[in-house]
Amino acid sequence: MLTIRDDLYYCVANQRAVFLDLAANRYFCLPKKSDTAFQELLACDHEPDAANEEIDSLIRSGILRTDCACGTAPSNLPLIAIPKSSIDSAGGGQAISIIEALLHRRSATRFVGANSLWEIIETVRMNRSTASASRPLDIQMTRDISAFARSRHLLRTLDQCLTNSVALLTFSKRRGFCPRLVIGVKMSPFAAHAWVQYDDIVLADEVDTIRPYTPILVV
Repeated sequence: MLTIRDDLYYCVANQRAVFLDLAANRYFCLPKKSDTAFQELLACDHEPDAANEEIDSLIRSGILRTDCACGTAPSNLPLIAIPKSSIDSAGGGQAISIIEALLHRRSATRFVGANSLWEIIETVRMNRSTASASRPLDIQMTRDISAFARSRHLLRTLDQCLTNSVALLTFSKRRGFCPRLVIGVKMSPFAAHAWVQYDDIVLADEVDTIRPYTPILVV
C-alpha cells in the first residue's frame, strides 16, 4: 500500500500539489508529470499500475512509502473547518491581558528564532497532547483573545505570523483553551501563512487575510 512519508505534508492549492517537508524545513512542488500522477493517486481507490514511472519516481525519492497497510491514498492531509468568522481586537481587552500577551510574544520570538520548524511543530503537538480538556470559547476567553490581538499593534509584527501564532497558543493554554495551529500556502506567487483557529473561527487574525491560503498542516 502507498502512503506519504510521516514528516511530509501536502495540500492541493491552485490545482498544484504543494509539499511541506518538516525535516528539511522547506516547501516544494513536483514536476508537472509527477504532480499529475500524484493527484491521480489521490483520486484513485486502488493500487496504481506497477509500470507507472512517475509513481515509481515518487517512491524512489522517498515522497511515497510502500510499507504501510493503511490504504492507497496518501495520508497527512490536514482537516480543518472552513473559517467563517474571526475574533480580532474590536472587543478590547483588559490591560493585564495585553501585558501578558506582550510577554508571550517576546518569549515566542526567542523560541521561534532558536528552533527549526520541525522542533516548533513537535513542541506545539506535545503541549496540546499534555493539555487538559479544552474549555469552550466563552465570553471571557473571547475578551482575552481580543486583548491578545490588540497587543500586536504595540509591536512591529510584520511577517511574524508563526511567532504570533505560537504566542497565542501558549497564551490560550494558560487559560485552559486549546485552539489549533494552522499553516497554509498559496500560489502565484507562492506564500505561506500561519494562524490559530478554533472550529470555524479565526483567532487574532482576519478571515480575509487567510482566505487565499489552503491549509497544509494542522496541529
